[in-house]
Amino acid sequence: MNDTNAMNQRDNDILKNYKFKAGLEGVNQLRRAREVHNFEHQTIVEAGGGEYVPGRLGNLVLFNSPATRSTLALPEEKLTPEAVRAHIAESNAKFGL
Repeated sequence: MNDTNAMNQRDNDILKNYKFKAGLEGVNQLRRAREVHNFEHQTIVEAGGGEYVPGRLGNLVLFNSPATRSTLALPEEKLTPEAVRAHIAESNAKFGL
């Protein structure tokens, strides 16, 4: 399965987990669900070896270091697999790992 199909499948899985009310409220629920869980961010974080944390703090994308379970963040505009990898390595080094 390619990345686009995987993202579409994850999108469909999330939709199945939400019970939408009819009308505008259902559309608003869908928008909120997609804002909380950004699959593009998840793909980038996982490619960099991190564990994606749904949600954001302003423009910061949150993720965990698998080794330390520390929650880390990068600005959305600087989010790349390489940046995630480097941020995790820097954090792990502070723990002596």
